[in-house]
Amino acid sequence: MIKKIITMISVLYLFSLFTVSCNNTDKTGSSNSNNNSIEKYAGTWELVEISDTVTIDDKGNVVFDSNKMNNIKYEGTETYLIEFIDTISGDIFLRLNFSSQTFGIGEIGGEELDKGTIKKIK
Repeated sequence: MIKKIITMISVLYLFSLFTVSCNNTDKTGSSNSNNNSIEKYAGTWELVEISDTVTIDDKGNVVFDSNKMNNIKYEGTETYLIEFIDTISGDIFLRLNFSSQTFGIGEIGGEELDKGTIKKIK
């Protein structure tokens, strides 16, 4: 009887040990947890048709027309919507759709909408 109790306790102990050790949750974040973040496109991008530039830093901040923006929403399929308030024009959005690490489509709007090619220049 005592042998059965010791065996059961041993089995339960080993079971709990394996359960705890097999919990492989990454407590610090996984390397691909931020796959949809804009910082993977860090650099200076030219909005070709409107002759302006957008700078994306390695922390995910976007600077456009001297406005630093970090209100960035991932819309899917490498498309990002950036909203900001321009002191002259009011509410403006900037939508960037990246087709590669060097090209894509840019769209800027407020009262008027401009759309065109973006290309990485730095």
